[in-house]
Amino acid sequence: MNAALSNPFMSGKRRPIAVGHRGVPARHQENTLAGFKRAVQLGVPAIELDVQLTQDRKAVVLHDSHLRRLTGSPRNVKVKGDHRREYAWFVLGDSLPVMSMSAERAARKILAACRRGDAEIIVGFPYQIASRFHGLFPGTTIRLLSWVNRILPHENNRETRRGKECESVVTRSGLTALNDRAAHRNNEHAIDEKRTA
Repeated sequence: MNAALSNPFMSGKRRPIAVGHRGVPARHQENTLAGFKRAVQLGVPAIELDVQLTQDRKAVVLHDSHLRRLTGSPRNVKVKGDHRREYAWFVLGDSLPVMSMSAERAARKILAACRRGDAEIIVGFPYQIASRFHGLFPGTTIRLLSWVNRILPHENNRETRRGKECESVVTRSGLTALNDRAAHRNNEHAIDEKRTA
């Protein structure tokens, strides 16, 4: 039987309904309270989410069976356009000590925010400053970002590739050593993807 027809929520509906797929991922990180609340504010009649069980049998709202797509190794990011240059910009920015933080530190901050009941958190000092700056000077922020956009790689190629398919001499250099060590320590590469150190 068709799953939509057997679903009591769908029975009797004459027209398709809009469903918030994991909340409102265009505005908020998927499967977060902020995304779900935004969907409710927008009047979305239903929200789709996935529940997984952790190894210690705790229920968590998460689409995937692992965190690789949402966090961790930049080798799992999807890039378009000039794939190698886009990926190089991303992985180098992700590897800078000031621009990134350890998974353990980020986890502590996220757990503290959950305990406080915060709907969302901006993790990392540079991003907190950027968020506050944008709140005070939105026009200036937009102009600055448009200048940054001019120096980023541009190409109309819409084909998507994973970062691991776009490696180059730069992305395999010592500049990304912190990322590589963290990815190995946190088991963020599949066994067949692990690079030799």
